[in-house]
Amino acid sequence: MPVDAAVHAAPPYPYRQSAQRDGQIFHKLHLGIAMANPANMRPFLWPALGKLLLTLSLLFCPAALLSEPGNPYDTERPEFAALAELEERAANLTLGAEQDASARRRTIEAWQALEAAAAREILSDGQPHPLVHASKVKIASQLYALGENGAARERLEAGIDSLRPYQAYYPGTWAEGLALLGVLMTQDGDGEAAWPVVVEGYRSFLETSGTGARSDEDDGLAMSRSNLEFALAEIAARTGRSEEAVAFQKTSLETREAALGPNHPDTIASYYGYAGALRRAGRMEEAERTARLAVERAVEHMDSSHPSYARALEMLGIVLSRSGRPIEATDYLVRALELKREHEGSDNLVFGYGIHNLATILLQRERYADASPLFVEAEALFRQKQGEDSPYAIGSLAYAAQIDFAEGRAGEAVGKFSALEKRLGDQSSDLDMQRRIAPDFIRALLATGDTRASSVAQDFQASVLRTEQPDPILLRLAHTLAARTAADGDAKPAGSAITEARGLVELLERRGTAEMRGNVPAEERSALDLAMEIAARQNDAPLMLSAMALLTSSALSQATVHRADRMREDDPAFAEALRALQDADAAVETADGMLLQALANGERTLEMRTALESASARREAALSLLKSDFPAWSMTSEGMGAPNLRDLRNGLQPGETLLAVVPAYSGLYILLVDRQGALATKAGAGRAQVVALARSLRDDIVTGRDDEEKSRELAAAILTPSVRARLSGQTSLRILAGGALASFPFAVLDWAENEPGVSRRLIDRFALSHVSGFNLFPASADKDRKLARFVGFADPAPFGGAEPEILRSQPMRGISGFFDRSGPDETALARLPRLDASRKEALDVARLFSSGSASVLVGQEASEGALSDPGIRQADVVLFATHGLVAGEIEGIAEPALVLAAPQQPASEDGLLTASEIADLKFNADWVILSACDSAAGMGGGLPAFSGLAQAFRYAGANSLLVTHWRVRDDIAAFVSRETLRRWQEHGDKAKAFQEAIVALRDKSGIPDADRPAFWAPFVLIQG
Repeated sequence: MPVDAAVHAAPPYPYRQSAQRDGQIFHKLHLGIAMANPANMRPFLWPALGKLLLTLSLLFCPAALLSEPGNPYDTERPEFAALAELEERAANLTLGAEQDASARRRTIEAWQALEAAAAREILSDGQPHPLVHASKVKIASQLYALGENGAARERLEAGIDSLRPYQAYYPGTWAEGLALLGVLMTQDGDGEAAWPVVVEGYRSFLETSGTGARSDEDDGLAMSRSNLEFALAEIAARTGRSEEAVAFQKTSLETREAALGPNHPDTIASYYGYAGALRRAGRMEEAERTARLAVERAVEHMDSSHPSYARALEMLGIVLSRSGRPIEATDYLVRALELKREHEGSDNLVFGYGIHNLATILLQRERYADASPLFVEAEALFRQKQGEDSPYAIGSLAYAAQIDFAEGRAGEAVGKFSALEKRLGDQSSDLDMQRRIAPDFIRALLATGDTRASSVAQDFQASVLRTEQPDPILLRLAHTLAARTAADGDAKPAGSAITEARGLVELLERRGTAEMRGNVPAEERSALDLAMEIAARQNDAPLMLSAMALLTSSALSQATVHRADRMREDDPAFAEALRALQDADAAVETADGMLLQALANGERTLEMRTALESASARREAALSLLKSDFPAWSMTSEGMGAPNLRDLRNGLQPGETLLAVVPAYSGLYILLVDRQGALATKAGAGRAQVVALARSLRDDIVTGRDDEEKSRELAAAILTPSVRARLSGQTSLRILAGGALASFPFAVLDWAENEPGVSRRLIDRFALSHVSGFNLFPASADKDRKLARFVGFADPAPFGGAEPEILRSQPMRGISGFFDRSGPDETALARLPRLDASRKEALDVARLFSSGSASVLVGQEASEGALSDPGIRQADVVLFATHGLVAGEIEGIAEPALVLAAPQQPASEDGLLTASEIADLKFNADWVILSACDSAAGMGGGLPAFSGLAQAFRYAGANSLLVTHWRVRDDIAAFVSRETLRRWQEHGDKAKAFQEAIVALRDKSGIPDADRPAFWAPFVLIQG
C-alpha cells in the first residue's frame, strides 16, 4: 500500500504506555516471519519487502514525533480505563510463553474483544477509538501465524487503511501491519528491485533514529533496525550476495541481542537465522556452532510449545544435512515437525514448511520415493494458503519435477517444469528459482528430444550473467549447459562443452568436497552428472575420473575427515594454515567467476586474468606449506587431492583392470582403466533403473532366491558391449562401486555371452577385489607371505549382560539408533545378539599358524584396551568376529564402529572401536578380516557401507581387508577366511586367492547350501 499525504496529516503526538507495549508486541513480527519462513534452503523475499514497507512508514514518522507529550488516545487516560484492561490482556497473551495454535486462538479472541469495545467508544469527532483499527492488525498477525492468509490480508487492508490518520500514535502497530501486508502482497520475489530501495531505507533509518537502543523505551526502534538488517540479509542471500547476507544477518543478531539479551526467543530466532546465512555462504563449521547454540538456548530457556523451539531444531537439522550427518539431520527435522503438528496444527503454512524441509533432506539422501509425496503435499498446502503463484508452491513442485528427472521420468519432468515456467510468469528473473528449475529442465528437454533445450539454456545463461554477483558454480553450470545444448545432435559435444565441464569440476574440487560429509547435495550431484554425461559422449577419461572422484570421495573419507578435525582442534598452526588454503580457494573462485562473466559480456579481461593468476599462486603457496609442514594432512581426504589417470594406470598389474561404476543423478557412468588406456562410457540404462534392479536382485539373493534373469539384465546394463570388449583378455578386476551399488555383490553378475541357459558368474571369469576410493591407488605392495602372528577378537562380552526379550524385540533404525547425543546407547547395544559361534571361527583361522603365534581374545578380553598392546597391533592377520555398526549413511559421532567387549566400570573406553579411533592406531597387518560384521547395511542410496572402516584400517597401516555385505554363517565365514589366506600363502595373489576360495566353497567344500549366492556372495576383498 503506498504511503500518501495522510501520514503527514497526523498530529505530532507521542506514544507512551501503549506505544511502548506496541514496540514490544512488534518484537513478535520477526518471530512470526521466521516461523513462517523456512529460513533454510533458499531464503524468499516476502519478509524483506514487508519490512521495506515498515521502513518507509517509519521514515515518515520521525523519532522526534515520539517525544512530544499529549496523546489523546492513550489508554492511561481515565476515560479509557476499560479499553486499557482489555488491551493489557490482549498484549499479555500476545507476548505470553504459550505460542501454540490454541493460544493464538485465545489471543485473537482477546483482540476481538478490544476491537468490539473500541468500536463502541465513540470520540468527540464522531469516530471510534483508533484501537478498533489497531486491533485488526494484531488479529491479522495471529491469523497469519496460523496460516490463514486470506483472512489475515482482509483484516490488514481494512485495519491499515483506517489506522492511517493515527499512525503517529501507533507507529509499531502501523509498521507491523505494513510489513505483514508486504509479506502477503509480495509473492513475486523481486529481490534485485528491492535491494537498492531497502539499502537506502536502512541508511535513512539509521540517520533518523540513531544506531541502536538507548533505553527500554527504544526497544521498538532497535527491533525495527534489527528487522531491517534481517530483511537486507534475506534479500542479499536471495540475490547472490552471500557475504553481505552474512554481514547483515550478524548485525541484525547483534542489534537484537543488545536490546533483548541472549536468551530472548527473538534473539534465539536471530541465532538460527544467522546459522542459515552462514550455511548458504558455505561456512559450515560456524553455521553448525551457531545452530547448536540456538538449540541449546531454546532447550534451556524456552517452552517446547514456542515456535522458535521447533525452528531452532529445524535449522540445526538443515545445517547437519549439509555437513555429512543426514540421519541426525532427519531426526531433528522430524522432531521439529512433531512439535509443529502438536502445537500449531497441520493445516497451515508452518506445517507446510516443515514438510518441505524434511522432503528436501530426504531428497539429498536420494530417498526419492519418500521425498516426492511430501513435496506434493507441501505444494498443495502452499497453493491453498498462498495461491498459484506462491514461490513455496513453485519450489516444492520444482523439487518434485527434479525427482521425476532423477528417477528417469524425463517426460513427466518436462510436463511439470513447463507448468512451472507458466506459473512463474514475471518471476522468471528470480535467479534462485531458476537455479532450481533450469538445469534439470534443460536436461529433461534434451532427454526427450525437445528442441526448446537450447533456448532455455541460453535464457538461463543470460539471466545468470545479468546478476551483479553470480555464484561461480551457477555461472559455470550455465555456461556448461549452453555449450551442451549447442552440441546436441553432433556425434560428440563441441570442445567448448568439454572445456566448460572441466572448469565446472575444477571449481567443485576447489570448493572442497570435504565439507560434503555424506551425500553430495543434489545440486552438485546434478552438475557432476552433467559433466560425466559430457565425458561419456566424448570418451574423456580424465574428466570422468575427476567427476567420479568428487562424487565418491565425500562418501569415502569419514575416518580421515575426523582425523583432520582433531588436527585442527589440537594444532592452531595447522588450523591457520588450512584456513589460508580455504581463503585462497575462495579467492580463486571469485577471480574465476569475474573472468568468466567478463568474457561472456565482451569486457576487457586483463585485470581479471591478473587477479586469477595471483589468486592461483597464493593457493599453490598455501598448499605447498600444508604439505611440507603438516605431512599427516596429506593422508586426509582434503590433503590427498584429486586422483590422476597416470597413477591409476601405473598401479595396475598386467591383466588387471579398474572398473568404476558410479550412479550419479539421472545417469549411471562407467570408467575402465588398464595399463593400455581407459574407457569412459555410460551404462545401458539410467541410474534409477539400474539401482532398482540391483536392489531387487540383492534382496532376492539375501532371502534365498536366485533370479538369474535379473542377473543377466543387470549385467547387460553395466557390462555393455564396449565394456566387455575392453575387458577381453583381462583376468582381474578391481571394482569401485559408488552410491547404492557399493552394497551390491558384483560377484553374482552373469558373464556368459550367447549361451542360453548357462550361468557363469563374474567371480568365475575374473579375480575380483574392491577399492574404497581412487586416492588409495595403487595398493600397498604385498609383504612377505609368511604369516607369523595372528590375533582374533571373537564373541566379546555383551552389553547389558543378559539379553532381555523386550530389548531383542525392539527394532533398530540403523547406526544412529545405537547412539544418543552424548555417546553410545548401551540399551540399544544390548539388543545385539551374542556371537558364541564366532569363537570357533577364530580358532579355525588360528590353526593356520604355528603354536604360540596365534591368540584368540574372547569375552572381556576382546576389548578396546587390548589394542593398546603393541604386540597385538604388530600381528600379520587380525580378525574381528564381532558386530560392525556400518550403516548406509554416517553421521555425527555415529561413525562406523566395531562392537567390542562392554566396558567394565570404571573404564576409559566405551566398547566401540570407531573408524577415527582405528585411524589413530598403527597396524602392521597384511590382512584385516571383519567377519560376521554385517558390514554393508543395505542399499538405501547412502554411503558405501564398508568404506569408513576400510579407509581407517588402511590409514592405520593395514594392507587388505576381507569384509561381508551381509551377515554370514560362521562355518562358511571360517572356510572363506582360512582358504583365502592358505591359497594366498601358496602364490601371493590376493584377488586370485579370494576367487579360488569362493569357487572351492561352492564346488568342493561339501558345506550344506554353500553353492547358494545367499551364502557365498556377500564376501568382499578390499585392496586399496
